[in-house]
Amino acid sequence: DVPGDDPNSVRNAAVYIGTAGLDTIKNFTFDRNTVRGHFQGLDIVNANGVTVSNNTISNTIHNAIAIQSSTSNTMETYATGYILITGNKIYNIQDRAIRFNTVYNAVIEVSYNEIVNSGDEDGEVIRTESLSETHWHYWYNTIDSVMIELDDRPYFYGDIGKVVYTK
Repeated sequence: DVPGDDPNSVRNAAVYIGTAGLDTIKNFTFDRNTVRGHFQGLDIVNANGVTVSNNTISNTIHNAIAIQSSTSNTMETYATGYILITGNKIYNIQDRAIRFNTVYNAVIEVSYNEIVNSGDEDGEVIRTESLSETHWHYWYNTIDSVMIELDDRPYFYGDIGKVVYTK
């Protein structure tokens, strides 16, 4: 259990994994945890292989789960590999529930998550940006009791892929 005292007090994530340099985090798994009341839930940077599964994340100001490149934003820092987000319960997020930014040469699977009362001021609940050479699998996720069964598409080299789910 990773409780937060006041999500407005600091602009940090409950769990931050990554580096600002060229080092890469490999095969990171975050499974069966509870995160509540932080500015952001998980902020995973410079990752090659990520599994976020069977967690409960609630009451954050910013993203519940963010997987992205570092601020240097070079190809060496892009998120890559197999990225699995599954079986999570995400509630009362004042911004996006799941956010991917700058992903290259990856397979992303987002499946069987339950998302309730979450989304930014534009209604975005899940957002990806800058997908390249990446295959996106999205299935059987529930957003405010509405199941989106299947969205399966590839993004090829040179694509600036963008996927947005709104409530």
